[in-house]
Amino acid sequence: MALIVPDLGEQELLDKAIKDALSVDEGYSLRLYKAVSPALGESTVTANFTVADFTGYANVALTRSGAAAAQTSAGTTFTTWAQQEWTNTGASQTVLGYYVVAATSGVTLWAEAFAVARTLETGDKLQLTPRLELG
Repeated sequence: MALIVPDLGEQELLDKAIKDALSVDEGYSLRLYKAVSPALGESTVTANFTVADFTGYANVALTRSGAAAAQTSAGTTFTTWAQQEWTNTGASQTVLGYYVVAATSGVTLWAEAFAVARTLETGDKLQLTPRLELG
């Protein structure tokens, strides 16, 4: 029989893993990327990403305490952080998605490619609500 974790169990596990204090409270770094090689997959590591570098861009620190309480919708359990925003004040750049890195270990915890690459022209804003989900 396969392991089954009910929705409430998923919520509890996600809260314990991401939101609640552990013995080592490691923060996270939210980063936009403009390239990834090879393509996103099970073996992707931080070194595979080329971080965005448009004028006005900076990595964003995410904290455990900033994570919302886990919730379940349509069989998927997730948590989110506050919406983040970047404004391109320089040359055009195409952004493919985002990834989240453990601040101390440097390990990529999760990544998401945008459904459509986003080309940011001068003055364009990119808004993103970081999300981690278990399904």
